[in-house]
Amino acid sequence: MNHRACFSWILTFTQRNLQTSTTHKFLLDVHMNRYIHLKQNFDIAFPEHQILGAHSNVVVFRPQSVMTQYMWTHPGLRPFGHHIPIQCVCGALRSQSPKIAPTLITMKCSWCEHSVEYTPMEGFVALKGKPGSSAGTWVRGPFPVPTLPL
Repeated sequence: MNHRACFSWILTFTQRNLQTSTTHKFLLDVHMNRYIHLKQNFDIAFPEHQILGAHSNVVVFRPQSVMTQYMWTHPGLRPFGHHIPIQCVCGALRSQSPKIAPTLITMKCSWCEHSVEYTPMEGFVALKGKPGSSAGTWVRGPFPVPTLPL
């Protein structure tokens, strides 16, 4: 018997308190690329949507496929996709500045010299974006499937 999938993909967001206004333009671009321009690749929709990326990751579910997570990165705001605290351990707000190397970003507080190192997440690859853009970069990688207790 031939079973046909009920959907070709499902797109969802990871933010618990999603501000849907950040998704409108992105969803419009995804659907324009897919149904008007007949482009099946999700990657092309992301480079122009840094505001969405700063708010939420995007997860794409496809039948009989690994779930894919798209995550926005920025050296000073979200190094290699890691969320950084707004406040340092010393109590200073937004006092961290990045020192950038190809595979390591060190966030150092300008008040107490406390530092935290961030490395790229395993399995993530950068999407093509605007060369020399200071708006950050989107990356694509596997979505970790949570295990549920039995």
